[in-house]
Amino acid sequence: MASLVALLGRGFVYGASFVALSGVVAVVRLGSRKNGLAENGKSGNQHKLAHCNNFTHEALQKSTTLISYIRHGIAAYNKNIVLGLHQNFKVTRQMAKKTSKVTHAPELVTVPTPTSSAIKKGSGPGEVLSAPIPVQPETATSSSANSPSFSPLYDQIKILLTQSLIAGEWKPGDAIPSEFELAARYRVSQGTVRKAIDALAAENILIRRQGKGTFVATDTEPNIQYRFLRLVANTGEKQHPTTRFIEVKRGKASSEIARVLGIKLAAPVTSIQRVLVFAGKPLILDEIVLAQALFPALTMAKIIESKGSIYNFLETAYGIRMVRAQERLRAVSAEAFAAIALEVKVGTPLLSVDRIAYTYGDKPVEWRRGLCLTDGYSYYNELA
Repeated sequence: MASLVALLGRGFVYGASFVALSGVVAVVRLGSRKNGLAENGKSGNQHKLAHCNNFTHEALQKSTTLISYIRHGIAAYNKNIVLGLHQNFKVTRQMAKKTSKVTHAPELVTVPTPTSSAIKKGSGPGEVLSAPIPVQPETATSSSANSPSFSPLYDQIKILLTQSLIAGEWKPGDAIPSEFELAARYRVSQGTVRKAIDALAAENILIRRQGKGTFVATDTEPNIQYRFLRLVANTGEKQHPTTRFIEVKRGKASSEIARVLGIKLAAPVTSIQRVLVFAGKPLILDEIVLAQALFPALTMAKIIESKGSIYNFLETAYGIRMVRAQERLRAVSAEAFAAIALEVKVGTPLLSVDRIAYTYGDKPVEWRRGLCLTDGYSYYNELA
């Protein structure tokens, strides 16, 4: 833009200068002709002499006007240059801002989240899950690694493996394909697949068995089904609780339940109330809330018949496994109902533990509140 303005301004100045110069030359020539006629002194040339005087006067006036135009043209030319430079500076600064926001991180794999109906029906993996992902470098530059959109290749393979679990391609307890087969399926190295499997094993989603392969973790295994239970005896003795069910009832989701489970307000839910007994002593009063859309026709008879943990039952009956949980702790006083269930006095100090449990794909599926009596027991959590 500035170059165009400069070119037009320069052309205007040159053109005006040429016209003005032509006018001056004309004035000089006419002046010379006038002097020559005056010297001849011939009466026949008097009329021509007067005509030359008038023409010379008009030429001088036009030259003066052209000189004024030249002066204004130069001023405008200089102004346009300044404006053009200012405009160029603004455009350059805007382009620099846009450029600074552009990253060169590798394109991520887009993996759609299956609906709850797909989970219930146990549909197959689909084309997206079986299609190879774009091969990306195993390592990234420091600028890409610091980008918010950066995701390591093994992490993308981990996502694809998780999506296969969501779709029901491999159910809890099933063996997954070998590292060699998965590497061929996703067109990556075996080392990348191994790193993704290690990450899932660290989250208790997969289990490696020496000489047998890798399996989907299941809550039917004794060392896994109580992994979220944090109340332990102060003596360090491991104890597995027994369960006393109080009731199983249907209701509608409150605003808090709807928010944490990601369901609509007043959506149908099932509430389970039970007491966990340790060594003959009732210690935990649980209230568990589940969405009926994921766990339909849930009854106390079905739960009791399963003869296992609640998570074992939900995995076996509905194919939904809890893979992680978040908990919030606070101190409360026992109200009348809790006091009767835990066989303590009203006002007895209790530890309230609110939990949200998630299945594959970080989907929240369970809310529970446990009121814990801590006489001789502690909430134990090991940090690394």
